[in-house]
Amino acid sequence: MKTSIIRTVLVLAALTLASPALAAPATVDTLRSVNDQVNAIPKTTPAKWSRPEHGGGDAPGQGYVWDCEDYAREKRDRLSRRGVRALELVTTTPEGIAHAMLYVELDGQQYVLDNIHKKVMPVAEALVLYPSDWRFR
Repeated sequence: MKTSIIRTVLVLAALTLASPALAAPATVDTLRSVNDQVNAIPKTTPAKWSRPEHGGGDAPGQGYVWDCEDYAREKRDRLSRRGVRALELVTTTPEGIAHAMLYVELDGQQYVLDNIHKKVMPVAEALVLYPSDWRFR
């Protein structure tokens, strides 16, 4: 039952990204390049998007360290500049910790860009690593 709900959510996300007007002139190599570049950013780099509950200074970029949301949002921003639409995906790790990744559909294939596993992976592989609670925001 849970798997069918996740698949339904993925289909809806794919439909959101599949509009002909949003077709991306990118390749899987583009996804890998952006994923690798962003994953190489040290966690201690001042973060653009972190919120106060993540600790640090008074405003984003002042004392905050990067977390999974920062990596996902930076990837989304960089891919957007290249014409690629992406959705932030939130799931739960096997340890029960919320985790943000990026979801992209490219040439009819669905991918997840992850900062923990440091790779671009097909959705089927991501579902094995993160089998529950997929939602988009």
